[in-house]
Amino acid sequence: AAAGLVLGALTACGNGVGTDGAVVGGSCAGVADCSQVERSRCETGSLFPEGYCLHFCRPAVDDAGDEQTPCRDGAACVDLTIEGRVCLDECDADGDCRDGYTCQTPTEGGPSVCLGPGL
Repeated sequence: AAAGLVLGALTACGNGVGTDGAVVGGSCAGVADCSQVERSRCETGSLFPEGYCLHFCRPAVDDAGDEQTPCRDGAACVDLTIEGRVCLDECDADGDCRDGYTCQTPTEGGPSVCLGPGL
């Protein structure tokens, strides 16, 4: 019975990605609001109104042969140049994003992700 309770609790928490995700996508005031399992951090500024939990990543294929750091399902590894490559909440439309965010494609041919109006 205890194993079922634990499994149920893990399932209810999801994978930490999305509009309320502590790994990627959720709002935050500081790093303590984000998952420390993935070493997520709280990013603020015009791209991230009300804060945004994210973490650094490396693409699925790394030409340098370095250890890869992928994003969880529902998040995409995007190069924002200023921040470097970070995992952001994927989207198909603005309605998939938190209030104050829109579904944008920051790199030509890249994935669509939720970002604030500062891009």
